Amino acid sequence: KVTGEVQFEASPEEAARIIEALEASPAIEAISSMRLQRRDGERKVMVRLTVEAWVYAARRGGRMG
Repeated sequence: KVTGEVQFEASPEEAARIIEALEASPAIEAISSMRLQRRDGERKVMVRLTVEAWVYAARRGGRMG
């Protein structure tokens, strides 16, 4: 399992669409943490997400050595 942080700034509507797309992605297993912070004097939010995904190692044929 791999965990990574995604951070971006967007309007509330754009942020909702981006989060929805991440949740719908088959590559993302879960969003384990989400923080939204409104920017003072702006109509934007700062979004910080922690996402989790499973990574599978490719199988190699033959013997190593």
